[in-house]
Amino acid sequence: MKQYKETEYGSYTIDDINIPNDFGNRHYILMIDELEKGEAEILPYVEPPVPVPQVVTMRQARLALLSQGLLSGVDAAIDALEDPPKSEVRIEWEYSQTVERSRPFVTLLGNALGLDETGLDDLFTLAATL
Repeated sequence: MKQYKETEYGSYTIDDINIPNDFGNRHYILMIDELEKGEAEILPYVEPPVPVPQVVTMRQARLALLSQGLLSGVDAAIDALEDPPKSEVRIEWEYSQTVERSRPFVTLLGNALGLDETGLDDLFTLAATL
């Protein structure tokens, strides 16, 4: 069975061919005929996932943590870490102007705050909007 994909613009695609929603288009007429005969189906448009921002400012990061009720726990979470990462995380937290999602301190601090990878991604996505 052929599978046509609906696009965000209300047209359709199959095999990299864009088919406008227009009865004057022969591909559209062919698609309608195939649908009526049960030889094809239309897959609904699915929004592509929003990419997780990889860098946010420290201001954005702190505002995101504040909005999630996590900012007040950061110092205690850092204090609970063992050295050497504890000192490195403290320096990153206090002196960085940006926060990079790939930095090890982000995962360490996130885990200490009870965030898994998905939670960190959600936090970065939120931070980018602030």
